[in-house]
Amino acid sequence: MSVENFKKFGQLCAEDEKIRERVKAIGIENVDGWIAYSKNELGLEFDNAIFKRWPTKSGRRMN
Repeated sequence: MSVENFKKFGQLCAEDEKIRERVKAIGIENVDGWIAYSKNELGLEFDNAIFKRWPTKSGRRMN
C-alpha cells in the first residue's frame, strides 16, 4: 500500500522485459490487475488510492 512499493513496481517494469510484457498483457488500464500481479507475483503491495494522488497530463486527478 505504499508509494515506495509502487515506485519499485514502476522500476521493475522499466528494467525487466518479462515484467513489462506481463503488465502489457494485463492491460494498460487494468490497474486492479497490476495491483493483483504486483502483490501475488512480486510481493509488492499498493492500492488504487495511490493513483488519485497524481494528476494526469490534463491536470486532472486519476479516478
